Amino acid sequence: MWKVIYMTDTRTDAESIEEVLLNNNFLVKIRPINKKNAQGICEILVPQTEAEEAYMVLVQHNL
Repeated sequence: MWKVIYMTDTRTDAESIEEVLLNNNFLVKIRPINKKNAQGICEILVPQTEAEEAYMVLVQHNL
C-alpha cells in the first residue's frame, strides 16, 4: 500500500522531491491530482512501511 507523504504545486517540484527520495533508496510515485493537468498539483507517494522514514529525509533536506 502506498501513502502520500507530500504535496507539491507543480510537477517540477514533485520531480525534485522524487530525486531526493530516490537518491536515498526509496520507491516513489508521483500522482497528479488533476488528470487533465499533469503539470499541476501532485502527490508524492511511498510505500506505507517507509513513509515515516521518507518523510524524515524530506525534513532533513528542508523540504
